[in-house]
Amino acid sequence: MLRVIERSGQSVFLMLIDLVDTKGNMPEQGKTLADAAACLSEAIRLSLRRGDLYTRYNASQYLVLLVGTAIENCTPISNRITSNYKKLFKGRGIHTKYSVLPAGDINFDDHPISFTSGRSLWDRS
Repeated sequence: MLRVIERSGQSVFLMLIDLVDTKGNMPEQGKTLADAAACLSEAIRLSLRRGDLYTRYNASQYLVLLVGTAIENCTPISNRITSNYKKLFKGRGIHTKYSVLPAGDINFDDHPISFTSGRSLWDRS
């Protein structure tokens, strides 16, 4: 898929959205996290354009594929998702955290995608 994207000249970004507690950690499993995840899923659905894709990766993470967007548009997209999430989720203490990576920068041979704690593949500060 990445080769097709590169040939077409489209820019593609992969956005990782984490649900985190007030300390930045994964919230405890339970009804509150399940409710927050359901609200985040709906917020993402309401916020994306046609052609963008998303999936739930685990209990507290979603992946979003942003096709044909520029890096400067990733922040407004995340702001829309956050705004919709805050409207939908009435609980407290679970927030969103975003990381964005250009899809063309992913080298699956050298850097298999991993979401285990301690990895900083997604933090491109």
